[in-house]
Amino acid sequence: MTTNEAGCTGDKEHRWNYSRLSSGTTLAPQYAIDMLTITLWRQYRMESTPSPIPLGFHYFTDMEHYRLQDALDFIPLIKSVRGTFLFLPVYSSIAIPEYFLSAWIAESIQPIIHLKIPIENASQNHDLYLLIETYAKRGIKHLIFFDRPNMRRAWPPPVWVLSNLVERFVDQILPLFEFSNKLGVLPVLPPLEPGGDYWDTLFLKSTLQALQRRNAHLQFGYSAYGWTCGHPLNWGAGGPERWPLSLPYHPIQGNEDHRGIRIFEWYSSIAKSFGFDHLPLFILDSGKPDTPLNSFEEWQAIEILNLIRSEQAAGKDIDVQTLGLWMPAEMDSAEFQRGIEKIKEWQDRLEAKNTAQAVHPNSASVIEHYVLIGDSHPAITDWRLRASHAFVLKHKATLGFSLQQASKAKRVTILATEEEIPEENLNDLRHQGILVERISETGTALATILRER
Repeated sequence: MTTNEAGCTGDKEHRWNYSRLSSGTTLAPQYAIDMLTITLWRQYRMESTPSPIPLGFHYFTDMEHYRLQDALDFIPLIKSVRGTFLFLPVYSSIAIPEYFLSAWIAESIQPIIHLKIPIENASQNHDLYLLIETYAKRGIKHLIFFDRPNMRRAWPPPVWVLSNLVERFVDQILPLFEFSNKLGVLPVLPPLEPGGDYWDTLFLKSTLQALQRRNAHLQFGYSAYGWTCGHPLNWGAGGPERWPLSLPYHPIQGNEDHRGIRIFEWYSSIAKSFGFDHLPLFILDSGKPDTPLNSFEEWQAIEILNLIRSEQAAGKDIDVQTLGLWMPAEMDSAEFQRGIEKIKEWQDRLEAKNTAQAVHPNSASVIEHYVLIGDSHPAITDWRLRASHAFVLKHKATLGFSLQQASKAKRVTILATEEEIPEENLNDLRHQGILVERISETGTALATILRER
């Protein structure tokens, strides 16, 4: 038997002092946790916390920040929020220096090269093949080829007006993709303009169909711009299955479509319709608004991270390889550092909450799942109560009308419109690390949605 630093008597082989349960969560030094508790803690984290989607950040759009010192300056920032990918735009056949790429790779942050070069005759561009080979030798595992080929400006005017645009696009990318596969590099289809001159969902469908027909064994990924497109974050939730009246080129008033940050649901549905059940999807510029922000407080990164986490916790299979967050400023600015600090604070709060719940699993202040019903017309409230009955039983949820009580839950499902419960109240919950989902529909639409959950 030995006496530990806190003056407690314990078995040296069985009881240790742990000052930290996990990164970012500090406990009192004298708090002793036996091996059984540690085992339960690890099991709890595996079972109750969704595995986070890898986080990516976008680097400068110029070629003036590729010194080794630049990498050494920015790597600690990205690592502090557990970033694992860095998107690097390239506009020519000049390769990014090896020492710069190696610095990031050595810190387990994988650069993703986005080749924003002309599409026309790319498959015959000898320099492009040399560039792919160079990046493969330098440890690059992912290459995104081209940018928004569904836009008129991506093509020479005489080519754009010809028929079979997608087939001609595949003519260019297929040799490059096959060459990349031979070198152990995963080629990625370019992000499309949401909507676009050639409607993006049609372009994606035709591209996947052509690739499947021409080379069924090709290994590749696809990408999407997660812009807000002027819509709230919940716009288009449920994908085409929930919004079957969403048609290309002709939006129907009152009907939602894919043009928002939930574009991943729509693209994933398209990929699965062609048998690509787990095609890696890379989200770029997630949360980028249509217009400049009036203030830093309008930045929605935390809300986006919570939304993705909520979808995972609800059991939805999100085949997103990495989530590239849009940041409101360049990396060397004070605003970027504020953004990093904001993400880190959210991660730390979430970690602290998980730790507290693991150490005190029977705490009365912890509610697993809370269904919050908005204060509306009695008839609507009565319908919500009836429609949610089976949902509450299925998920063993707590049903109520109190925001304060909802703030003590791990997960909250809101059955209310924004007029009944403002979005800012939901953001307060999200910033506490609570998984939040709003369902604003009423009537049979609400019953259908809850039945599918």
